[in-house]
Amino acid sequence: MPLPPRSPGLVFVTVGTDHHRFDRLIDWVDAWAANNPERPLLVQHGCSRPSSYGLNHPMLTIDEMQVAFARAALVVCGGGPGTVMDARAAGRLPVVVARRADRREAIDDHQRAFCKRLVALGKARAADDAEMLASWLDAAVADPGQFRVRVADEETPPGLRAIPQLIDGLLGLDTSVRSSRSPATPPTTHPDR
Repeated sequence: MPLPPRSPGLVFVTVGTDHHRFDRLIDWVDAWAANNPERPLLVQHGCSRPSSYGLNHPMLTIDEMQVAFARAALVVCGGGPGTVMDARAAGRLPVVVARRADRREAIDDHQRAFCKRLVALGKARAADDAEMLASWLDAAVADPGQFRVRVADEETPPGLRAIPQLIDGLLGLDTSVRSSRSPATPPTTHPDR
C-alpha cells in the first residue's frame, strides 16, 4: 500500500516496532480523528490494532518512514529514541506518548523517563492523555510551523559527522572529493520546504 501524497496537515502516527500492543495510542488518535475526518492520517500500527481512520500500515521501511516524517505536519510517536531522533532529523518536533509497563505496552518504563527528559530539553512535546494529545493535534492543524525544528549541523554530534571520513580513510578513499556536507550530517532544511 503506497504512502499518501503530500497533503497539508498530514498527521503521521507511528507506534514503532515493539512487539507489545500500543492500542492506547491508536484509541487516542482515533478519538481525535473522529472529530476531524477531513484531516489526512497515516498510521504505522505494528502489532497494535489498525486505526479506524486514515491509511494504515503494519510496518514501514526506513525509506518510507523518512518520507512519512518529511511529509507530516505533525509526528505522533511512542517514546522510542530511534523514532524520536529520526523525526527530529526530518525537521519535526514530535509529540511523544510513552509506552507504559503497567499497561503491558513495554517491559519497563524507560520510555517514560526518556520522554520526560526530551520535554525538559525542548526536544519533543508529550501527551499523557487523550485530551492532551488532541490539543497538540489541534495546535498542529492551526500552526504546523510550531512543530518544525531547524535541523542544523550542530545537532549532529561531531563523532557522527566524522564517521564517513573515517571510513573513507580506512578504505584508502580520496576524501577531497566528498562534498562539504557528509551523508551523516542532516541537511539544514528539508527539500520539501
